[in-house]
Amino acid sequence: MVPTSPGVYQLRWGLEAPRPIPRAAAVDNDGILYIGKHESNLRRRLKELHWDIIHYSQQVNSLTFNPTTIANNINHSAGYTYVRYLFKKVFPPQELSVRWATCPNPTSVERQLLNDYMIKYLSLPPLNTRLDRI
Repeated sequence: MVPTSPGVYQLRWGLEAPRPIPRAAAVDNDGILYIGKHESNLRRRLKELHWDIIHYSQQVNSLTFNPTTIANNINHSAGYTYVRYLFKKVFPPQELSVRWATCPNPTSVERQLLNDYMIKYLSLPPLNTRLDRI
């Protein structure tokens, strides 16, 4: 069960084993789509992400709405990007998994994970839209 403490997490492509994603400088064999954090409650943040991806992706399937209209109601930035740009076409929701770790300073850990990812792959994970300066 996801803890209710602070920590970092990764949204990954692949359930039992990660699926590789080609990046600019190398293949990401961990299948990382997003690196995130929450300062107080990982469980709540991951529920938001899950709801946004599952609920709103289904709405895009069942309605004639433009994904932009639906995406404006989404709380999680990765959920917004996933729904707005129809990531489900390549990364179906049923093929996604999450791994997490608790830590006392999630902001600095997330920043370091993103920086390390950028150095290794020369790009951010697909659902991350910015990298803060270290």
